Parts: sequence; structure tokens; C-alpha cells
Amino acid sequence: FPVTITTGKGGKYLFFWNGGYAVNGTGRRIHRFYKNGTGTIGYGFVDATPNSNNGILQAMSVIINCSAGDYVEVGYYQTSGANLNTEGGSDGCEQFGCTYLGA
Repeated sequence: FPVTITTGKGGKYLFFWNGGYAVNGTGRRIHRFYKNGTGTIGYGFVDATPNSNNGILQAMSVIINCSAGDYVEVGYYQTSGANLNTEGGSDGCEQFGCTYLGA
């Protein structure tokens, strides 16, 4: 679900994302910000802890210069070797948004 910059609101934005993954002690969890569907603006990763009974939470923020019509989205991936659910919903565990910082 991308965030699209509206007409007249070009400038700097602080984009943020946080989310989590279900319990799994294998692989890496990776997330990236993309602007206009191409190129990575910023990324982060965390390695799973073997034998852990806890899920993994990640958070990232980045300041991006945007023009009207630009859009930013987040992609996240994992390398556990199996299907792995993301954690989100009403517990507030997954959030993506931005704050306008000015022109």
C-alpha cells in the first residue's frame, strides 16, 4: 500500500515503517523503502535467533525528497525457507506512514 504525494505538497518527508514476523529461528528478515517502484531508498535487516521463542520486530525511518505524484512503498522479505506470517493488525505491531517536513 503506497503513500502518494498530493499536488502542492512536494518537499521532504519522514517515512517510517515497523512490523514483525512470526516465531521462526532461521534466516534473515529484510525490509526496504522504494520510491516510484524503482531502486531502494533505504533498507534494514535482522537475523533470526536460533531456538528463539520470540518473533522479530523491525523498524526503520528515512527522509526522502518527493514531488507531487511520487509514491513510496515498503517491501519486506524473509529467508527462513518456509512461509512466515507478518505480525500486524489491532495490536499496532505494523505501521507505515509519513510526516511532511516542509519544502
